[in-house]
This record gives sequence, structure tokens and C-alpha cells, in this order.
Amino acid sequence: MNGMEEPLISIIIVNWNRKELLKKCLQSVIAQTYTNKEIVVVDNASTDGSADFVKIQFPTIKIIASKENLGFAKGNNVGIQTAQGDYVALINNDATLDAKWLAELVKSTKDSPDAAMFGSKVLYAHNKKFINSTGNLIYGDLTIANRGIGKEDKGQYNIKDEVFGPYGAAALYKKSVIENVGLFDEDYFMYGEENDLNWRVRLAGWICMYVPTAICYHLRDSPTGIGFVNKLYYTERNRIWTLIKNLPLDFIFFSIFYSIRRYYVSWRNAKKARRYGNQVTMPPHVSVSKLALIFLKAWFHGIGSFHKLINKRRNIGRIKRLTKSDVRKIFGRYKATLSEVFGSYVIPQKVENIM
Repeated sequence: MNGMEEPLISIIIVNWNRKELLKKCLQSVIAQTYTNKEIVVVDNASTDGSADFVKIQFPTIKIIASKENLGFAKGNNVGIQTAQGDYVALINNDATLDAKWLAELVKSTKDSPDAAMFGSKVLYAHNKKFINSTGNLIYGDLTIANRGIGKEDKGQYNIKDEVFGPYGAAALYKKSVIENVGLFDEDYFMYGEENDLNWRVRLAGWICMYVPTAICYHLRDSPTGIGFVNKLYYTERNRIWTLIKNLPLDFIFFSIFYSIRRYYVSWRNAKKARRYGNQVTMPPHVSVSKLALIFLKAWFHGIGSFHKLINKRRNIGRIKRLTKSDVRKIFGRYKATLSEVFGSYVIPQKVENIM
């Protein structure tokens, strides 16, 4: 590609109190071989000096310093609305990129005119031999699993192919498409907002391409303490919202049976973790009964927003191009097993022990 043909890419990173990780992330972004890019950091009112650090250490980067924590969804929206690029690359601040990451994704946009989403091969930063994700799969109740998680990278996912959606640590979206289907739902605040966006892009008739030569290294710490509880709550509540907003009514009904099976396995795993003292799987302060209360709270708040969700569902209906049969094919093609679902939840301290 010559300079005149290269699209401008807007790289957006939302940050909250992770200055040291942000530094490594930005260094890898700046080192990209693809040069026609702008970098936007949205800082969510960090108290560790992140915003001033970026201004001083990376003066060419645009920093948007919010006076309040906007959450991950709204933070990304602020960046997207500021972006001038034809495509937006959304990067987690705990990710670092191979130098050719962006160039490989941009090359794929030329080869895949039906795609509006492009995913990376994401490896664990602390053990780069093992896979974090090679794209998203979907369980019957819209719980997302990461394809290939925990497997040693032996080249088995080195073929460029279609996946349901990109893993959120490092993904590229066609800006005009996400403007058409709507940006991130800011009510989500954090966790699962990209799954909702991916469904809307899919329903509008676009696909996602997995690009194995676009490599990202993701730290992905296992949440503990209140972080574990918050992640579980937001992930479950937001899954319910995504389900009601995007799926046909009969899919919503039958998803309940998938959820019951998932809850049973979750309960069984939690009891086993407590019995054997596995604090990686189950933090010591979270009892099995508390786990159940988190799920009940998520359902109460999820369904409690029903009126607002119905209005959002109507808006999504206006951009929908897929039939119920098309949706059924999506589930068939990108089906996730429960073992893949729970593999996506748990981050072992040693990646080698995940299998």
C-alpha cells in the first residue's frame, strides 16, 4: 500500500490507575510499523498521575482526562467520538502489541470487504507460549468463551478465518459501521459491552475476521476481592441485557435452560474449589451462597431494566438484516462448550496448569 491508500487508524486506550501497564502498552503502540495512525488515551479520573504521565512522557499522544470514572463503555465512546480514523483500534491498557499487529489488521481489511470487525491472536503476556484467545465463541445463553484458551500455541490457529467476534483486549472496528449500529451501551459501565456491540454488528449483516498474524500479549490478571464480585455481577447482568436487546424471543426463552446448566456447573465448581482451597478459582471471602446471591442480584437488576431494554431492542430492530434462521446458524457455527466457558472465566496463576 502506498501512503495515499493507507486508511487512518485511531487507536483508543481507556485507562484507570494503571500507569506502569499503560506505559508498556503505549510503547508497543508507538512502535507499530503501520504509521498512518493517531493515538487517543481516555483517562478515567486516575489518581496515580496517569494523565500527567502521558502528557509528559508521550507528548504526541492525545489525552482526554475525564473528571470522573466514565466506565469502560463510555470511556471508549468518548475516544471513538473524538477519533478521526476510518477504523478504530480498541486496546486494553494491560495489552502489548507485536510491532506488525496493526499492519496485519489493516492488510486484512483490504482482503475482507464483508468484515467490520477484526480480531487478534492473543497470547498470555506472562507465558507467551499459551493462548488467551483466538476469537469469541458463544454458549447457548450468550455467555462468551475464548477459542483456544489455555492451549499451547502450536500453530493450530494460524489460519485466517471467521469468528463470532473479536476478543476485547485488542480489536479493530470499521468506524462507520459502529456509528451506524450504535456505539457501546454506556449503561453496561464495564464487562460485556463489546459482546453487545458485536451482536449488533452481526445483526446488521457484517462479519468478524480472525487475523492470526496480528499478535497481542495480554496480562489479564485474575480478579480477587471486590474485583471478583464486581466482574461476576456485571458480566452476568450485562449478558442478560445483551440477550433481551438482541435475540429473538424463542432464543431468549430457551437460553434459560442453558443458564440453569451453567449455574449448576458453576455451583459444583465453587464447592470443589472451596473444598480444596483453590483461591485462584474461588476467592476465600466468596462463599457458595454469596455466589448465588450475586447471580440473583444480576437477574433482578437485569430484568428490572425491562422497559428501557425493550426500547433499545426496537432501535436494534431498525438496523437488523439477519433472519431468525441466520441467527440460528451463528449459534451453530460458533458454539461454545461449558468447558470453554469456564476456561474463559478462570485465570490460573500458572498458565501451564490450565489444561
